[in-house]
Amino acid sequence: MPDAQSSLRWKTIAFPTEHGGWGFLFEPILLGLLVAFSGGGLLLGLMTVAAFLARHPLKLYLKQRRRHPAARRVRVAGIFALSYLGTALGAGVGVMAVGGFDPLLPFVLLSPFLLIYWFYDQQQQARQLLPELAGPLGLAASAPGIALAAGWSWPAAAMLWLILTARSIPSILYVRARLRLEKGQPFQPWWSHGSHLAALALLALLAVYGRVPWLAAAAEGILLVRAAAGLSAFRKAIKAKQVGFQEIAYGLIFVLLAAMGYWWRL
Repeated sequence: MPDAQSSLRWKTIAFPTEHGGWGFLFEPILLGLLVAFSGGGLLLGLMTVAAFLARHPLKLYLKQRRRHPAARRVRVAGIFALSYLGTALGAGVGVMAVGGFDPLLPFVLLSPFLLIYWFYDQQQQARQLLPELAGPLGLAASAPGIALAAGWSWPAAAMLWLILTARSIPSILYVRARLRLEKGQPFQPWWSHGSHLAALALLALLAVYGRVPWLAAAAEGILLVRAAAGLSAFRKAIKAKQVGFQEIAYGLIFVLLAAMGYWWRL
């Protein structure tokens, strides 16, 4: 039986060390499956998760294979990368077998965002603003893809991506400002507040025309209040990890409210 230290080393190879991307990975999949469940959608969600997981061991393998080609860590990273990529490929073939190529088209259309993130990640610069914004925009392709797999029209499926974009961009700007505030560094709250207001206005306008549920706009309003309170002088000082856990909770609330809006046509 492997000891705890050995198990931990395998874990650091198999899974990414940063945790901020998990919410932006699973929120689109969850929203898509909650409002447009299908077998093809499940396969597309599996494909997305497997492709996301492949990034970390693949990066380790490509980075270290030339310097340490015989190292056990390199071999294990290669095995994990191939396993994840094989799973993603198999799931993708399953998606096409069930629903054709249309469910995969959102990933093709949004691939520039994923490529931007990949480029910066390879340069160890994934925490700059551009890749932090680009990554979630690319990962959100899973929601319209799942909707298309369930037979939704393209305009209706695209609204899921807009809803998630209205969640992700303001939230990233808020978290960056909040972390700078907690570290005592200068920050500008208006990028966060302005983006939340713009996202709320967009979702409210779309709700007026019946394109998205009103509960999605209400969920954005909750995020606006959270950002205003979190960057105010009345906030409670917390650590970066706590900010991350809070954002996971707010993301779950946002997705559930948006899904309930679709269920109940609210």
